[in-house]
Amino acid sequence: MARIKGGLNAKKKHNRTLKLAKGYRGARSKQYRVAKQSVMRALASSYAGRKQKRESKKKQKRNRRQRTQAKSVKKHLLLLRLS
Repeated sequence: MARIKGGLNAKKKHNRTLKLAKGYRGARSKQYRVAKQSVMRALASSYAGRKQKRESKKKQKRNRRQRTQAKSVKKHLLLLRLS
C-alpha cells in the first residue's frame, strides 16, 4: 500500500489563505508565506474593529438617551414656570 503524504491538504490550506488574500497588492496575494501574515493581521484587525463599532454604537445610544432626557426635563420645568 502506498504511503499517503500531506501534499493535497497543504495545497488546500494554501489555496484557502490565498483566496482570503485576494485583492492584496504584490506578494501579499501571490506568496503563501506573506499572504498568511497579511490575512492573520487582517482577521485580527477586523475582530477588533467589530468590538470598536459595537462600543461606539453603545456610546451613541447612551448620548441620544441623555439628550432626550434633558429635553424632557427642560419641557417639564418650562411647564412648571408657566403654571
